[in-house]
Amino acid sequence: MGFSKFFDRTFLPGLRGQADQSQPAGIAPTEATPLNINATLAENAASISEYSKKQGAKMGRRFKEENLSFRVLALLGGVIMIVSSSIDFVLCALTLHFAKMIVSAYTVIFGIMICLLDSSTLWRQWIHYYVRMLEFTWGRGLFYLFAGTLQFPQGNRLSSLSGGFMIFVGIIALGASYSATKKLSQLHDSIGGEHMLAIKFHECDTDGTGSLNAQQFLLLFSNLGIAVTNQELAAFFSCINKGDDQQITLDEFRFWWAHWGSNAQLDPVDMI
Repeated sequence: MGFSKFFDRTFLPGLRGQADQSQPAGIAPTEATPLNINATLAENAASISEYSKKQGAKMGRRFKEENLSFRVLALLGGVIMIVSSSIDFVLCALTLHFAKMIVSAYTVIFGIMICLLDSSTLWRQWIHYYVRMLEFTWGRGLFYLFAGTLQFPQGNRLSSLSGGFMIFVGIIALGASYSATKKLSQLHDSIGGEHMLAIKFHECDTDGTGSLNAQQFLLLFSNLGIAVTNQELAAFFSCINKGDDQQITLDEFRFWWAHWGSNAQLDPVDMI
């Protein structure tokens, strides 16, 4: 399921409901002093925090029902991190909490990086070039954990919610990396040889395009009796699909097979 469809179903109804509420009448205009601005921002942050809690609960249920990829969850978490950290930055600037303001600036940057990693192919390749560990699912998991733990103790409910969510996504990504590594080794052992690899590949290339999309690659595992989750599938593509176009070609598949060890040879440093 696409991120936009997921966002529409999860967040849009609540946002429309908030937009339809009429503005309270009878409020006299006040001078825009830093104290008033601070109080208004704090009030808005509390409102956003309450709304985010409700949507987080809905998202948790939907995660179980629809098995969303950790990359979709990371993109959503990145957006929430940008919004909540921006609010934190303004509040800390107004109250002269410079240490927290610096942390908020970092988490805004990390939120932007997370969004770029999981949405933009061009920026993802650029980030991978300078931060090689983010090519790997385990590297992303550690990055999500770091960003989440940096934001979690900022001192307000929205930041705690956002940071806790990113920690949750980081744990999912690390778990997906470990289990996907094991499943890829099972796949490697089940294929047996390069000739059989080509046969299995063409069996699953049902549309004759010369490449496998996510559903066709899932069929490959299914034909070999290996059950995989959406989390593991996202990790597989991060490992094998070097073109980053969500299509695994036969050359990419052969390259992976030639450089991958069996379960007996697997080392923890080989985690994807």
